[in-house]
Amino acid sequence: MVIAKKIFFAVLILTLGTAFAQEGDWKDYSYSDDGFSLSVPAQAVAKRDTSQAKDGTEIHNYYYTVTADAGYMATVTDFHRKDLNPTTVLQRIKSSTVNTAKGRLISQKPVTLGKAHGVQFEFASREYHGRVRYYFLDGKLFGVMCLVPPGQPLLPGTNRFLGSLHLLQ
Repeated sequence: MVIAKKIFFAVLILTLGTAFAQEGDWKDYSYSDDGFSLSVPAQAVAKRDTSQAKDGTEIHNYYYTVTADAGYMATVTDFHRKDLNPTTVLQRIKSSTVNTAKGRLISQKPVTLGKAHGVQFEFASREYHGRVRYYFLDGKLFGVMCLVPPGQPLLPGTNRFLGSLHLLQ
């Protein structure tokens, strides 16, 4: 009986240790030029690029690859216009994201981050399953998302990543 208890506790400790180790260490990134910071799994490979919207607006994209086909992303677009309606901007970017992926909306809800209005939504397409949060404040659109292959669950740290976004003002 004593040996059985010792084995049980050893297995329990190993199981709990594995569960905590799966999330692993996280690394903080701060992008003061773009006005935000966030945390990502330490093993993620970080990459940055800049793209242009159809109207010429510059978009800064930050990619954090966790596996060969799954990872996190952050994006910032400065519209240089503080007169834009946050609800309209958020509705358009949500629709654009889902339509660009040729996906369907699974769920959505309003979110806030300090003074920033936002939306969180989940979508599925033939190429991606994703959970996204966009926030709009003072003419800037901030986005964070987790993208995985279709039919797969989101990465275990998805909520932690989405919740790690801080706006630097």
